[in-house]
Amino acid sequence: MRRPTEPAADAGLPFESSDDHLYFQTIEDAFIALRGAPLTLSPADWQLARRWHRAGIPAALVVRAVTETFAKRRARGAKTPVRSLRFCASAVEAAWRDEAERLASGARDDAPIALDLTPRWHQLHRALDGVDPRLDAAPLRRALDQLASGPAAAAGDLDALEHALQDLDAQLRAAASEALDDAERAAMANTIDRSLRDMGRSPHAPDAADVRDALARQLLRERFALPVLSLYALPDAD
Repeated sequence: MRRPTEPAADAGLPFESSDDHLYFQTIEDAFIALRGAPLTLSPADWQLARRWHRAGIPAALVVRAVTETFAKRRARGAKTPVRSLRFCASAVEAAWRDEAERLASGARDDAPIALDLTPRWHQLHRALDGVDPRLDAAPLRRALDQLASGPAAAAGDLDALEHALQDLDAQLRAAASEALDDAERAAMANTIDRSLRDMGRSPHAPDAADVRDALARQLLRERFALPVLSLYALPDAD
């Protein structure tokens, strides 16, 4: 893990690398799942995520901090919806400062993490219960069981587990996309076009493809009741 650094200056959209895009997609999917309503994050949120990425803040730490922010709001009974990732910025940066202190204290980056992952695997299994029956969730369940009993889980290697879950999540979304019939595919394209117009987004804007991808992911999750496969994106995770 890199030691914390000061965020670099913003660069223009779109993302400069596929790593940037995957980093933001991981955070965006978790944020939307926690929010419980469709929302495309703004270019300002993208720039914020890019600064975090450039500063070396792991996506897993960001998602964990965002999850904790939503949990605290639920505990307070807050009703106003969170519309921007920027609402969680202070929590993310505080978590990263805590990590900086841990690193400065000489704690080893490769030290095992004392974390009971068993509830997470149970929650992920339950999250697949409501998936559209057109999708075969059995291979994903077997993959989850392999992860739960594998060396990364035994070592508490959360980064490796989260990367593996991202791959499974991408496979689930790809299967959902393949399962769309022609009518559903056309309806989704129309919905995306209408959403872009409603947001005032030009189809020729630099970030248009990224926005389309984000909307498509949201619509697929809604249509097929897809969970976000992540250790941190579960609202009821402890």
